[in-house]
Amino acid sequence: MKSLLLRSHKYGFELLDNLLELCHSLAIGREAANSFSTLLYEDELLLNKLSHAKVSILFMQRIFNYCCDKLLKNLQHTNLEINYSLALSNILENIPNQIIVIDIHKLMLPIIRALSLGDEPLILSMLKIAQDIIPTSQSVINKHLGCFIDALLKLTVFNSIKVRVVALNNLKLLSVDGDYDCLMKYKDVVIKSLAPALDDKKRIVRKNAVDCREQWYIIIYLCYTKY
Repeated sequence: MKSLLLRSHKYGFELLDNLLELCHSLAIGREAANSFSTLLYEDELLLNKLSHAKVSILFMQRIFNYCCDKLLKNLQHTNLEINYSLALSNILENIPNQIIVIDIHKLMLPIIRALSLGDEPLILSMLKIAQDIIPTSQSVINKHLGCFIDALLKLTVFNSIKVRVVALNNLKLLSVDGDYDCLMKYKDVVIKSLAPALDDKKRIVRKNAVDCREQWYIIIYLCYTKY
């Protein structure tokens, strides 16, 4: 399938439709969702220009454009939301950030929603995607800032150390790259909600929580000195 999609062959997209349908399967839906990572991953040995494969210039963008709306539609009308969210995250994680930014206005809410589904691989994937878009998509993030911060704060006490650390890094990044005037209304709840992370049993979590809280205190200082 990947060789056909690399050439933008019509049979490749027919197979892609079959893969999208398999995401609805209770038995193999998760495996189908993870297959999108294989399709878009740039292998150093196979199916690349160095191995003389014919690669369409807009290969990744075409797959994203073809799948995005179909996946978002299924997210709204299925009880297998995790599978479709995982398929979306595997696509977003393997395409250039510039492609994501173009459609971030319709992707932001599904990204935030995925953070609350309780699936560790999905959450980690979406957190990494969010980490990449925070510096370049502030205007869209500001429209959903409250629910985004709330989702991140809940993940600071998640049962996975990796999730807790990356969630704290996202909160810190928000305070660095965000609009201070928009962030000020959330400063108290963020600083208060960081208390459990500051007392976490793992040192790496505590360290990241301290760094995050310090950055949010800087927001308060900068806003008061501004006015």
